[in-house]
Amino acid sequence: MRAYSQGVFVRVDTSTADVEAFNSRWPCSSIPARRVSFTFDRRNADLVDLDPCEIDGPEVVALSQDCREHARARGLLP
Repeated sequence: MRAYSQGVFVRVDTSTADVEAFNSRWPCSSIPARRVSFTFDRRNADLVDLDPCEIDGPEVVALSQDCREHARARGLLP
């Protein structure tokens, strides 16, 4: 995972390998093994964007939480 400051937003990009590792922990995950990006509001860490936007489900929420924690660990989110 890589986290980037974008002014009022923070973007966290996952690699295909990151998604594959996540999917191995979620055996029924429907997330395709490809890059996924999450964008968070810097003020309150709310998720504001997801790419690709067509993925959905509890596993996507869990991956977004992992990405949020990654950005927090780097001091980019509260």
